[in-house]
Amino acid sequence: MTTHFRLLGPAIVLVGMIMPPVAIQAAGLTASDGASNDQFGSAVSLSGGTGLIGAFGASNSTGAAYLFRQLDTGSGAASEEALFTASSGVDGNQFGYSVSASSLAGLIGAPGANLNTGSAYVLRDLDTATGTANESVTLTASDGSANSLFGASVSLSGSSGLVGAYGTSASAGAAYLFRGLATATNSVTEHAKLTASDAAANDFFGNSVSLSGNTAVIGAYGDDFGTTNLVGSAYVFRHLDTAAGTVTQEAKLIASDGAAGDRLGYAVSASGTMGLAGAWGDSFGSTNQVGSAYVFRGLDTAAGTVTQNLKLTASDGAATDRFGYAVSLSGTTGLVGAYLDNIGSNFDQGSAYLFLGLDAGGGTRMQNVKLTASDGGAFQQFGASVSIDGDGFLIGAPLATGATVGSGQAYTGSVSSVTTLDAGGATRTIDGISFVSRDDWIIGQATDGNQITLMAGNTATVTNSGKAVYIGQNAGSDNNTLVVNGTLNAGQIQVGTVGNTGNKLVVNGSIGNSTVTINSGGTLTGSGTVGSLTVANGGTISPGNSPGTQNVAGNLTWLAGGNYNWETLNTVGTPGTEWDLISATGVLDLSALTIGSEFNINLWSLQSTGPDVNGNIANFDNTQPYQWLIASAAGGITGFTGTDQFDINTGAFNGTAGFSNPLGAGSFNISQSGNNLYLNFDPSGAAVPEPGTWAAAALLVAGATVVRWRRRKQRQST
Repeated sequence: MTTHFRLLGPAIVLVGMIMPPVAIQAAGLTASDGASNDQFGSAVSLSGGTGLIGAFGASNSTGAAYLFRQLDTGSGAASEEALFTASSGVDGNQFGYSVSASSLAGLIGAPGANLNTGSAYVLRDLDTATGTANESVTLTASDGSANSLFGASVSLSGSSGLVGAYGTSASAGAAYLFRGLATATNSVTEHAKLTASDAAANDFFGNSVSLSGNTAVIGAYGDDFGTTNLVGSAYVFRHLDTAAGTVTQEAKLIASDGAAGDRLGYAVSASGTMGLAGAWGDSFGSTNQVGSAYVFRGLDTAAGTVTQNLKLTASDGAATDRFGYAVSLSGTTGLVGAYLDNIGSNFDQGSAYLFLGLDAGGGTRMQNVKLTASDGGAFQQFGASVSIDGDGFLIGAPLATGATVGSGQAYTGSVSSVTTLDAGGATRTIDGISFVSRDDWIIGQATDGNQITLMAGNTATVTNSGKAVYIGQNAGSDNNTLVVNGTLNAGQIQVGTVGNTGNKLVVNGSIGNSTVTINSGGTLTGSGTVGSLTVANGGTISPGNSPGTQNVAGNLTWLAGGNYNWETLNTVGTPGTEWDLISATGVLDLSALTIGSEFNINLWSLQSTGPDVNGNIANFDNTQPYQWLIASAAGGITGFTGTDQFDINTGAFNGTAGFSNPLGAGSFNISQSGNNLYLNFDPSGAAVPEPGTWAAAALLVAGATVVRWRRRKQRQST
């Protein structure tokens, strides 16, 4: 039997100011003093490069919240800058049950305080806070009473705050508005109380709240429609800069297909004139609690009862995923958590789904990208809380292994690193997050100098037919780089295109089940493994990291005008270590190469010091022949007709320190023997014999076999 853990309440976040794209490096965040059942990550909020993370279970549910700054430096996983607690905190307060950050301030809810009457706390100066700190201001409801659960949800926008109390009035619920929090002191009560005009017991209005400027969206997931229970709804409030007393909604938001148990409004988020509401109980036929989320536009003019503009679902939704348990909206981008999603055999590992362009379109839409924790395991509940602000996101996994087993963890990353990075000169690192994209993954669409590094242990997947990975997609998009130290799965990978230069794919990990094409202006390098590979006109393959082996798990095709930048340290040694080697499991196809349509092999000596006695290329002896294995194809070589298929450029060889002209009258050429392709040097300038007839102790052939001409000659004479 599988036991599903359910959080005691919502993970509510606020997206206030829409921040410009930042270079957030995805990484796991943990509490330095974390303990089991702290539930660090049960609530998260991101504002710019500052993250606020709640751990309401800490210290016997006294609770705590943790501040992380400089998440936009790309320098690695950050550690907390400050630990926040309530000055009056006691066991059971659940401080950190809800959190919200905006600019330099934070708002933290503690619904268990004072016999579940609840409190909320304002924290200021988040840009300088360090060590352990307490609140600047305490917020309470003027009519607070036991079991009101004031602070179960919070949202902060500028200097205004909104606090939900869904237990008020027999759980009909309410929310409380506070203004002037930038200068408030001590303990303050609300400026206005927000309620639903059609409030009823157990509506749970205020279970979720979100404030954007002077507009609020408040969820009531227990709202019944006649005898249809728990359909759920959300309410829009405007003009909150002047609201006073008790006010009711401007508009009510419902789902056009609402049904019993949907729980619309369990999580809500507002950004500008749009709202997003989760309905984690939405069932698809007999498949229960798959979950969905609903987009509502035009909140600035909405009136009466309105239905959604767009419904969001997961392409792989399954029973009890609870997609929509947490939601966050920033501009036109949405993030939806499904904290009980099973990932492979890991029950309740959890996931989050990214949606782009929510300002347009209707009907039902599936995600652009699915996000998971790279180190995820069963019951970690990744996606129990989510927050997105501009280009950055923050996702909580409250039962993940952080400082200790089950203490919780949070993950941060950037939208552009998993979609399209085209800011120009931007750098992103993906570490801690794996993703599956249903769209193209683009590094440099029209700008220069963008770079993404997929760190080891992380996986990127582009799944849909016709979708591809592009590095320097269009003409004029130069010097863009994708570094794959982890694993990339994609049907098509295109590096460079006609009209651009300097675009690079660096593979030190693996790229599986893919067709990689190195086009004009593109280069493949690194010592990892790629799928089938084509080096096209103007494209370049440069194996290893000076030097090394490029592994190809499939066929390798060399087209006319392509380039092989071949580097060597020594004249003797191991292929792939002392000089570059391409090793393919499939066929090396040279059939497109003819006289006049050659493939370019550019020779480079890496030695810049003087001659030595260890066979280094700086001690190149141009009086004897040499041979290097430069390509091997287990599936065989097709289309080889001779050296005239190749244009061998020796210019770089000549300028190396230690010798002025190692070539003399000699020449380089290419030969084939079985499944191997060789680069040969002949001091006489004549055609080089096939392998096995070479004279020189430095003769090198495939593997560890060295056939010495002297021994062969002796056998022939006996």
